Amino acid sequence: MSDFAASRSADSLDPSVSLESILCTGELGRRPLRSPDHEKENRALIALARALVDSKANILQILAEKILEVTQCDTSGLSLLQKDDGGKSFYWPAIAGMWQAYAGGGTPHDCAPCGDALDRNSAQLFHRFERRYLLFRPLVPQTEECLIVPFYLNGTAVGTMWAVAHSDRRKFDAEDVRMMTALGQFAALAYQTLDSMHDLQVQVAARQEAETALRRRFNRSTCLTPTGPESSIPTARRCMACGGFFRAIS
Repeated sequence: MSDFAASRSADSLDPSVSLESILCTGELGRRPLRSPDHEKENRALIALARALVDSKANILQILAEKILEVTQCDTSGLSLLQKDDGGKSFYWPAIAGMWQAYAGGGTPHDCAPCGDALDRNSAQLFHRFERRYLLFRPLVPQTEECLIVPFYLNGTAVGTMWAVAHSDRRKFDAEDVRMMTALGQFAALAYQTLDSMHDLQVQVAARQEAETALRRRFNRSTCLTPTGPESSIPTARRCMACGGFFRAIS
């Protein structure tokens, strides 16, 4: 799956299948509206709130599982815009359900339904989208419907959540959009939390690297080859001083 993101050629789209022919977003407002299941929704929100404060929890995977639960779909997941290529591709950090084995993959922005949903800046419903997006044809089972909802951080779209029905037993409606939009608030918080943790890890790694380099330099110049006025200080005492210095800055 990870090789999907590497493919950016024009043949990733079938030019004979237009975007309009696979979009059925208007159906969301015409279908009978299910009654809200507030109890199920509240359970999902409570589980996500707990996951946010648990440093060991995989918040994105839990979010994918809750989307699966509240929409009663066959597959659910998240697509995040990649930072290192300026948002030209998506990464799939979490998938639940029948496509779970494909987690960790991704697609180019311009060759995926998530890209078109972000371009339209709203929830979109697709019908058998692999007819247009050729990269998805090898995935099994194929799709019947896919509901994609963008989520935002500080007003900027950073990814999408999606729910897939692999058969016609399940038809998405406006209530699914409402619930997934509510879950999108947690998606944004999870994204921000993980992004902050990544920045912190980068800072810690840089500090550790700098301390290691400084330690080696200190050992070479002070402990191994003493010179100048400090050469009269016993080597052992200088090494002990070095250790105390590094403990102090750690």
